[in-house]
Amino acid sequence: MARNVHSLVYALTFAGALACGETETRAPLDLSQPGDTLLGFVKTRGSLDPEQEVVFYWTGFIYSSVQESSLPVTQSNKVLFKLEGYNITRFQKTAEGYQQLSREASFYEDPTTGEILECWNNPLNGRSVSVVHVWNDPVNNRFGEKETSLLAHTEDGDRVVYSTDILLAYPSPLPVAQYPDYSGGNLYQAAELFNFYVSRAALEDSRLDTVPADLSWTRVGPYLPWMQMGSQPGQLIYQTHGRKLMGGWAELPQHLRDYVTRSFPEYQHAPTEWPAGQGNATSWRYFKQLVDSGQYKPSCP
Repeated sequence: MARNVHSLVYALTFAGALACGETETRAPLDLSQPGDTLLGFVKTRGSLDPEQEVVFYWTGFIYSSVQESSLPVTQSNKVLFKLEGYNITRFQKTAEGYQQLSREASFYEDPTTGEILECWNNPLNGRSVSVVHVWNDPVNNRFGEKETSLLAHTEDGDRVVYSTDILLAYPSPLPVAQYPDYSGGNLYQAAELFNFYVSRAALEDSRLDTVPADLSWTRVGPYLPWMQMGSQPGQLIYQTHGRKLMGGWAELPQHLRDYVTRSFPEYQHAPTEWPAGQGNATSWRYFKQLVDSGQYKPSCP
């Protein structure tokens, strides 16, 4: 369904250009060449226009996976949340290639009603816990021709698939000794697996700075700190899909726009500058800040 919508968007763009007297301009891409690979990725993931803010939206579900043979399957593996979120980004040209400036937010929802949760009854430990949604700012990257080896891609007919597999392992911002309820280990480990699907014909249309694209995102990682699972065995599995919203921020679901506008209105736009001396935000670092500052209230009605 989503691919059909994107094909329609591209067809309408093409038809509109012809109506204005333009002719199709095809600039073949050689994806074995770093420069062409980078150009295609930027048009897929963002836009060549540094003023254009590009929004990717995703939705899916989060499952528990408990490695405990004594538990029935119905207790060890279950749907915990519906997840909705987005990334808003802009790409800027640099001497080496491009830099990506973005913010992203994700929201944990009731898997049946889709209601954004503020308090959640954890079925894995029986606690009523306060929910902390994802507010990551900034989420920035730099891409040059030397880094295009990280932009793996495959082709199937007209379809190009950019794949980004991110395997994380680093000291946890939440050491067990200091945060026993919120941390299951001193090493943070997770896998983030992205696929971006795009039409080669669209990529090769030199009139377009950005092109329709679909997204799949799978994540395997530890329990979220605010679930208060401590050292209990298990992990979370995220399975989501999404797409680039060609209408930008205004095309996001209304309930997400309302929630963001009330909570952190700056997330309506992508950053315009790379903050000096500041690393990327993560959910674990954000949670640590809330706990250390006393802003997080562990229990809720």
